[in-house]
Amino acid sequence: MWVELLEILSVFLLASVEVLAAIPAGFAFGHHFLIIIIETTLGAILGAIIIIKFGDGIRKWLLKRKKPKEPSPRRQRFKKIFEKYGVAGTGLLAPLITGVPLGVALSVAAGATPSKNILWTSIGVAIWTIIFTMLGELGIEIFG
Repeated sequence: MWVELLEILSVFLLASVEVLAAIPAGFAFGHHFLIIIIETTLGAILGAIIIIKFGDGIRKWLLKRKKPKEPSPRRQRFKKIFEKYGVAGTGLLAPLITGVPLGVALSVAAGATPSKNILWTSIGVAIWTIIFTMLGELGIEIFG
């Protein structure tokens, strides 16, 4: 029983850092695909909430301390993408492209509201977790 709880906790915590690593870990532990979806989704959302909660305060503190300066080309490029696709685009694509922690941090830095950031990141995490877990399950059924 304790081993199973530690396995679930491991996948949950791994998902808070990288969703696409947590899913194979869940399969490696032999978890049912529905358990993998639940533990990965909840872990990634918790990681996003932590970054959003503390990231906004850090952002505000940094803005108070630093003098305004010319944004770097990379920052300008992200800002342009963020303005085009918004927090919804970032939340939906971050689990696939940048990873949830970086996507959330970039959204916080761009000034996304915490509630919208959590909503769209949660939706994106759920969608990609379901897709990749089902693909993993399908692969196991076909090749396993």
